[in-house]
Amino acid sequence: TASICVSTQVVNEVCANILKHKLLDEVGIRSLIDTFYGKHSVGALTSQVLREASHLREHLSLSYWDSTIVAAALASGAGVLLSEDMHDGLIVREQLTIVNPFK
Repeated sequence: TASICVSTQVVNEVCANILKHKLLDEVGIRSLIDTFYGKHSVGALTSQVLREASHLREHLSLSYWDSTIVAAALASGAGVLLSEDMHDGLIVREQLTIVNPFK
């Protein structure tokens, strides 16, 4: 089975949206964070990842936040990035293919 790596940015976005929609309280958020870190590899937003994100924004039409997710996926060695709102089918650095799992 393939391992799952999640960007710190994805954890941030999930938690922010759950809080925004009042789906969990802070105890629930801490539990969710523990689940992410306990079950999956979580890629940190290091200076190297943020610099790669900057390079990606120069060459691709990615938002700031999407570029950090793509850069973290590249740094983790991922071959596939699942995203419903990025460029489905885009191949980045001849390594990473963005796939919309809902298509």
